[in-house]
Parts: sequence; structure tokens; C-alpha cells
Amino acid sequence: MPDDKPSILYYDDQEKFRKRFIARHDKRFEIDPSDDISDVLGALEERRSELPHLLLLDLYHDIDRSNVAQMQRVAEAEAALEELNDILPRVKMKVDSAWQPVALETLRRIRERFSARELAIMVYSQRGLFFLDEGQMNQVEDAQAHWMLKDKGEHYEAERIRRVIEQRPRRRLARDVIIAIISVVAGVAISLALQLIM
Repeated sequence: MPDDKPSILYYDDQEKFRKRFIARHDKRFEIDPSDDISDVLGALEERRSELPHLLLLDLYHDIDRSNVAQMQRVAEAEAALEELNDILPRVKMKVDSAWQPVALETLRRIRERFSARELAIMVYSQRGLFFLDEGQMNQVEDAQAHWMLKDKGEHYEAERIRRVIEQRPRRRLARDVIIAIISVVAGVAISLALQLIM
């Protein structure tokens, strides 16, 4: 394996997840794991001249491990997550028997005719992310579509939509600027050619 593997700075407070991630990806990436997310800014400042290719942050962290009550809550949360892991496959079977993720095929067909620069697309789902497999998640990513969760509130939805919409004109503006530059260069080249002919 080449030495120039992309680097990942990975923060996760749970050792089992750090070990699992490293075992799955250490052949592809240079992984620098840490459990102390409070140190992330300092670590990035130290590496400012050579930042990692990716900063990977686990969402939830157990901050105070010395607090007995907190450790009890962590144990209860981990037990509840194990229950959820047992329930999810059964719920997925019921969801799959009731609905199909037809938006994925629709998304594929739309992208055959309209690029992400031409048309921003959002996939809007209440809990669908729980049930998509890796290939289905890749379909959405490959189509450069965005996600938005349902029932997260008016402000969340309005902001999410605004951000996605605002990304489009910048891309379109960049394309329009390139076209304008090419047009000007072509015009100058034609003028020079006509002057040489005359």
C-alpha cells in the first residue's frame, strides 16, 4: 500500500468504535484516533500546515467519566441502543413491505437528464435513513442530492432549503463566468484572425 494514503483525524469517545473503524479502514487511510474531542481545535492548530484530508467527529460523547450518575446514564443508553439494534431489522421488514424507496430510482432518472448544477434535489424522509443499505445511500450521494429530515421544525426546514438553494446560483454563476470568458477569448481570437486576413 502506498505511503500517501489520505489522512483522517477521528474523534470518538468509545474505544470499541475507534478500533472497529481502524480495523475496517487502516489499509485505505492513515487514521489518527482520539477520544478527547475537547482537544480537536488544538490538534488542528498544531497541524495547520498539514491538515488531515478528513476530520471525522462522532456526534455523541461521554464527557465526564468520573461522574457515577453519568456512567449509569451511559450504561442505560447503551442498553437502549442494543434494544434498538434488535428492533430495527424487524421494523425495516415492515417498512419494506409497506413502502419502497422509489425516490431513489426517480433521482437516478432525473440525474440522467439534469445535472446537480442545473437542479438541486433533496430527499425528504422521516426515518428512511435508518433503513437504506450502503448501495442506496451511495445512490443519493452519487446523484449529489441533499437530505432533509421531516418533522424537525419550520426553522430547520427553511434554513436547510435556503442553504441548498443558495449553493446552486454560485455554481451556475461560475459556469456563466466561464462561458463569458470563453466568449470574450473567442471574440478576440476571431478579431485577430480577421485583421491578419485583411
